[in-house]
Amino acid sequence: MPKNFTQELLEAAEKPNSFSQSELQSLLRRAALCLDSRQNPGGSVLLIQEVAEMVDKFANEHGMSRDEGANALLLEWGVDAGIIEIDDLEEEDE
Repeated sequence: MPKNFTQELLEAAEKPNSFSQSELQSLLRRAALCLDSRQNPGGSVLLIQEVAEMVDKFANEHGMSRDEGANALLLEWGVDAGIIEIDDLEEEDE
């Protein structure tokens, strides 16, 4: 059974030496984003700086807003990963 996020944080606090530096950084960044997202209105997404820069670059290259760029990238990822099919998208457009 996979650990939940809270259990991972508690384990990291109890045994920090059992985690690599990158694992601890990832857990702390995720925790910060979770805490920060509670202060933002629903429907918004907080992006880490590197992801925001990537989305902005993609959006600028394609003449899109940040929201449109993020949606385009996520849809492309979802199709490539087999999470969503093109047919599903076409049905929503109808």
